[in-house]
Amino acid sequence: MNEVFDIKPGMELCNCMMYLLGHAGLLEEAEILIENADCRDDPSLGTVLLSACTASPQSAIAERIAKKALQLKLCLLS
Repeated sequence: MNEVFDIKPGMELCNCMMYLLGHAGLLEEAEILIENADCRDDPSLGTVLLSACTASPQSAIAERIAKKALQLKLCLLS
């Protein structure tokens, strides 16, 4: 999107992508997107994706995402 339209995706788009990928069962792809996103330090991304993990049997990915989201929230509180 940035390369084609010269538009930098904002937090709203990142959250929407996390929601869509998570509910589609594409948790690994969503996790990769978080790691490469400019807004990866925002805990709302992990929270949105974590809510999608409740419907997924991929507990290992959900556990990794939960740990990352918790670390980000703790960093913001300190």
